Amino acid sequence: MNLSSYSREQYLQDGYLLVPQLINAKTIEAQRKTIESYVDQKVQYLLEVGKIDNPHEEASFETRWELVSQQLVEPKDRPSQWGGRQGLISSSIYDLYTHDRLAQLIGLILGPEVNGHGDYWIRCMTRGKADKPLRWHQDSTYFLGQNNRDTTINCYPPETVLTVWIPLVNVDETNGCLKLVKGSNRHGAIPFKRDNDRQWQPIRAINDYGEVTPIPMTVGDVLIFNNLTLHTGGNNTTNTVRWSIDLRYSPAGQSFDWHQMGEEVNERYPVFVAQSEDPAKRMSWGQWLKKWQATADWEKNQYKPV
Repeated sequence: MNLSSYSREQYLQDGYLLVPQLINAKTIEAQRKTIESYVDQKVQYLLEVGKIDNPHEEASFETRWELVSQQLVEPKDRPSQWGGRQGLISSSIYDLYTHDRLAQLIGLILGPEVNGHGDYWIRCMTRGKADKPLRWHQDSTYFLGQNNRDTTINCYPPETVLTVWIPLVNVDETNGCLKLVKGSNRHGAIPFKRDNDRQWQPIRAINDYGEVTPIPMTVGDVLIFNNLTLHTGGNNTTNTVRWSIDLRYSPAGQSFDWHQMGEEVNERYPVFVAQSEDPAKRMSWGQWLKKWQATADWEKNQYKPV
């Protein structure tokens, strides 16, 4: 694939880039194996403490967690996302962050010096789960907390934090593909308010900011969008899990005051140098893992890289 057909200008104009078949099957399969191992650990624990009766060991990647979740009564036992702070950390995730073709694409937007963030998430959207998808939002709404967000948000430019959303199964509107408002990033930070579920939602109607665009994707596709692009996920109406992973990048050397936690972001979700023109500056998987192991909650949460 010729990535020269994609540009930073297009990204800033539309608020996103959709790139088909950027990630090879081997890299995707490594993510699925990591998740399968993690889910197996979770299922064995739930079985041991008597919260489930059937571990569904023979079920497929797409169906096992759905079948297990149906046995769980407490919402806290069936979360919609897992990340490094929940113990789901692996060299396969590092390899995805530093994937050659993805690195080339990220470099088109952020330049040659790029940080990868520990604020990544593996999302497991099940059918009719208790926690519905986040309302329409800009990521900046959740990054910043020091302002009065019922009226306005002060935020950084749209290249501050870049999200890469990668499906691990084929996605469409039946199982909750992402939806975006094309060009909504050009409205800047928009006014939000809390709804009855304590989620942020825009004060004005979504259509005021542009046309809603569903983004169906197949395994291997990559969707990149910025911190000002309005987006949401749909409901999963199928009997399979909508598995996905989202990564975050920012320009190296950028301060952390775009986030309400400031420098604490790096302490809780360790950042690593994912790309650099100087090979000596790039962090290895072992170096990033050591940063995770130095976090305050590592021993308490008994993180076990899978």
